[in-house]
Amino acid sequence: MAMVWACLHPAPLHAQESLEYRVKAAFLYNFTKFVGWPKEAFETVDTPLSLCVAGENPFGGVLEDMLHDRTAQGRVLLLRLGDDVGDPQTCQVVFVPRTEDDRVAQILQKTRGRGVLTVGESQAFADAGGMIRLVLEDKKVRFDVNVSRAGEDGLKVSSQLLKLARSVSQ
Repeated sequence: MAMVWACLHPAPLHAQESLEYRVKAAFLYNFTKFVGWPKEAFETVDTPLSLCVAGENPFGGVLEDMLHDRTAQGRVLLLRLGDDVGDPQTCQVVFVPRTEDDRVAQILQKTRGRGVLTVGESQAFADAGGMIRLVLEDKKVRFDVNVSRAGEDGLKVSSQLLKLARSVSQ
């Protein structure tokens, strides 16, 4: 739990965007351990858990390095870039960077009702019905959870994760 706490409450960030995305990558990895998916989100019991980045990848190689040889909930973690984010057999987590604000509503519509955890970083993402929003506050990465939106898609967000959220909306 101490390791999770360190990742969810990182040290203050500098203005360097690469450090910001290194911390956000750690958040994404930890979210895979504290969210439960419905059975139908996976084709088989050994289907990997895929994390997809919609549009431009702001992580560079950081997210790929972080997920390499890692598992969550007994499943191999895969990173997919440029895949169809609406296919639940392809993506169980979709990260929507702020560069996709012009099509965030379209992306979220494709994932709705399919057991896909959506994570983003802009107010437009939150306003369009995203599930977890990463925010930079006082040079620290925090997150807000729309638990009712996640529940609509059959996702169960751990109470441990909700306790660490900056805000939880019903």
